[in-house]
Amino acid sequence: MTDVMFADTQSDPIAASATHLRTLGIDAHPGFFDRRSQCRVRLCTPRRDPEMWRQYLDGALHSYQAYGVVSALEYDRIEDGASTTLFFVVEDSQGAIVGGVRCQGPYTFADEAHAVEEWEGCVGQDAVRQLVADRLDDGVVELKTGWVAPDAKNKSAISDVISRCILHATAIWNVKYAVGTGADHVLPLWRKSGGLPVEEIPAAAYPTDRYRTKLVWWDRETFADVADHGQVLTTLSEWMDLADSIGLPTDRFNVALAKL
Repeated sequence: MTDVMFADTQSDPIAASATHLRTLGIDAHPGFFDRRSQCRVRLCTPRRDPEMWRQYLDGALHSYQAYGVVSALEYDRIEDGASTTLFFVVEDSQGAIVGGVRCQGPYTFADEAHAVEEWEGCVGQDAVRQLVADRLDDGVVELKTGWVAPDAKNKSAISDVISRCILHATAIWNVKYAVGTGADHVLPLWRKSGGLPVEEIPAAAYPTDRYRTKLVWWDRETFADVADHGQVLTTLSEWMDLADSIGLPTDRFNVALAKL
């Protein structure tokens, strides 16, 4: 499960990395460079990086407005950053934030998962709650508020790197599972990175009746069995760079690596 240095889910999971970077004489956010999108991915927390958090939220709001789903952002609810333990931003060559995703957890109780709330009033809520509860002992984080700027270049590549960040979050927290939700149009993207929808649970009408949202799970140990081979190799390569920048073990995908 979670390392001692990250044991308190309300603490800053990048605090140790800041010391690590100073030791190396580097003044930068931990992260990695994505060659396909030609963007830099940076790992942040709302507490350490309030300005980056503001830019991330502003970009998310603009993106959600463009697609008419602002209610799903729950801006007022997440604005203070209290529910977000870490977040990733994708920064283009001009320094503009063109995408990102945030992480909640690791969870202690099933009802902490936003996914449970999304099935309120829908068939399957108890099943969603039970699936989360069954995985708590192995560790569960939840990824929310993924977005790509509507006018970004290389949108497909940026979407792919954001989906890989879901796996990086499991490795940072040293948990086995990540949970997320997505409408039909995003499920192929999640599957490319190893995210499997739970077919037995009927889709939820969330955030509005226009959408059919499915529950999706990533398993850090088995994601390579279902993910695109290219996504697997890139995930493993990125983790080497990210782990080095944070000062974490580079072997956290070894179970998946052994299956290649």
